[in-house]
Amino acid sequence: VAASPDTPRREAWQWHVRVLEGRSGHGEEQADVERLTLSLPRSGGLPAVLEVSCDPDAAAARAEVVISGEPVTLERDVHEVTVLVVGQGGVRVEGRHLLHELDAMVLEGDDPLRPELERVGEEPTSVAVVRLRSTASQPISWVP
Repeated sequence: VAASPDTPRREAWQWHVRVLEGRSGHGEEQADVERLTLSLPRSGGLPAVLEVSCDPDAAAARAEVVISGEPVTLERDVHEVTVLVVGQGGVRVEGRHLLHELDAMVLEGDDPLRPELERVGEEPTSVAVVRLRSTASQPISWVP
């Protein structure tokens, strides 16, 4: 999931979130990129590594892993982009979007500001919640 050009003459790269299965390191190193990584528990094995990279002139990120059997309500600011990535189990977002292992969902703009996450089934559930904010005068967005 990224805010980056996919064709010439589009806006410049700002950030990306990716899963590095079976790897614990980064791809190419760039001095002008801020990165954070976190371990995302997965079903029956090794955790996935979630990498968030940002152009610090455009965006800043923070991330956490939510592990819960009970419903969780997130607080989201209208000016941030929130990326949800399921590590293990199944999660229903807002009672209608069903996500499974390594599925991702992006919330931004007028999407719900208080989305509720509910576990589906009996398996333990882990969800990475990545919050991205603009560090410039322009808002950030994502490219589907």
